[in-house]
Amino acid sequence: MSLIRSLCFLSFSLEVLGATCFTSQERLPGDPCGTDIAAALTSEDRVGCFCAGNWDAGDYQQLERSTNHGSVVYSIERTDNTVPLKYCEEAFNNIIDECILDGNTWGGVFSFDGEVYNISNTYHHGNYHGNIAGNFHGNFYGDFHVNFNVCVYVSDSFVCTPNWKLDGNLV
Repeated sequence: MSLIRSLCFLSFSLEVLGATCFTSQERLPGDPCGTDIAAALTSEDRVGCFCAGNWDAGDYQQLERSTNHGSVVYSIERTDNTVPLKYCEEAFNNIIDECILDGNTWGGVFSFDGEVYNISNTYHHGNYHGNIAGNFHGNFYGDFHVNFNVCVYVSDSFVCTPNWKLDGNLV
């Protein structure tokens, strides 16, 4: 009975906390509606696959991870890599429900218990038409390695390059 009560409280806690929507990424007239965006983000169990993929406890390099669907990026940050993610699917679904379906934004952030989940649009009105989104490793005064996608908005859709890589050395 105590376990059931604890699970109910945790579920209630996540609902009460909720997502913080990105009001700076408000959808404008002509943008896709919330139901279309949510359908694309949840098709083919994208959230479940992202949450399930390669998050082994103790993997010191897995404190941050991101993936994208077109220009929309899902990202996860955590402070403790010794335990598996606890709130992944619930957090992303909360952002989709509150910010994309019920709100008028492209996404938001959900933070709880050392885990931060984020959905955002790398191309947003007022941003450049070409956009670089990726993970930067290293330091800009020495060797660096960059993985990125370049997305260009063309005729009401995005065209993205597959993972470009850039290695170099700045002196």
